[in-house]
Amino acid sequence: MTIVEAGQRTVSFFRRDHTYVFLGTSALAAVCYLLTRFVPTLSSFLGAGAPLIACQGLLGAWIVFSLVALVVKATRWRTYDDTFLKKPGAVRVTRYLSYLAWLVCAVVIVDRVVLSVVDIAHYVAAADTRTNLFFPDVLYYAWKGRSMLLQGLGNTIIVAVVGTLVAFVLALLLVFLHLNPPSKRDNGFVRFWKKLGLGFYKVYTTVLRGTPMMVQGSIIYFGFYAFIQGITGLGVSEMNQVWSVFTAALVTIALNSTAYLAETLRASIEAIDPGQAEAARSLGMTNWQAMMKVVFPQGVRNAIPAIGNEVVINIKDSSVFTFIGFFELMYASRTVSGTYYATTEVYITTAVIYLVLTMVATAILNAIARRLDAPTSNGVPSSN
Repeated sequence: MTIVEAGQRTVSFFRRDHTYVFLGTSALAAVCYLLTRFVPTLSSFLGAGAPLIACQGLLGAWIVFSLVALVVKATRWRTYDDTFLKKPGAVRVTRYLSYLAWLVCAVVIVDRVVLSVVDIAHYVAAADTRTNLFFPDVLYYAWKGRSMLLQGLGNTIIVAVVGTLVAFVLALLLVFLHLNPPSKRDNGFVRFWKKLGLGFYKVYTTVLRGTPMMVQGSIIYFGFYAFIQGITGLGVSEMNQVWSVFTAALVTIALNSTAYLAETLRASIEAIDPGQAEAARSLGMTNWQAMMKVVFPQGVRNAIPAIGNEVVINIKDSSVFTFIGFFELMYASRTVSGTYYATTEVYITTAVIYLVLTMVATAILNAIARRLDAPTSNGVPSSN
């Protein structure tokens, strides 16, 4: 979207009549009025003088105006469209007044909410002990444990993104096995390997999609650990360098996501009109060339939302690797919680981090999908 288009949409929004003007604006005005009365802040630029009184007066006037409109609508329910409130001029003035009320509310929110959070953040950053107030303590523990939380967040992002990318490549190879069943033109040797590949696809996707990632992680980490140690006879410190929990988590996510992405890509590719592949082969392309140059690109484009969803799902589901000792965000939260003997405050911070991370990832992936003219995701996806 260009700047000109954004400007045109903004102008169109302010010129357009909106529904529920009284209801929505009065509800926000009431909340902001209460903020001016009961939420103090040290950094307030409204203060307690004329600016604050003016904001309270404007918000109160809008609330009264909305109550008048409510009374008129209640008493003139059937003929409300014939009242003065529905005249074109009155509707336009009401819309402009609602914009003024929203502007006042924005000023109040900055003054009473944003600046209050800034004040609390400054205080807890310099504090040596907890405040025994819930919200300040949430910020206090988040600040004190920031290094561990950031390290866990970084590991979470790495295994989720890298694991999904590796899974995407493996899923393409796996789908090719499914989309090339044995045919009568194949000789016995080729038919055998195609049947073997098709059987492997079915067993792999069934097993990996039918078992929890936590169980898969246990088998991959502890099983490979015992297998490698039994062959090499390495000690614990040497084994941690050869087969670390980070490697096990990355491999588990890659293998698990491969099964889901393979089924997603298979369905997306099979939805492509078979005539396109036939047309490509009629032009002299081999089956492999038709798949790679014609069918696969379209299938992958249609599967972009599902691929993006898998990244978001892996960001959340990476928390299961806490049990093998992988230092991701959830493990970091447990460490901070145990260090400061705080649970609820720390886990609320963790929940907010996960929520922001998944929403940002979804927004980025939707932007990429729109750039490629592909379908977009609606909301944050649930886990597999």
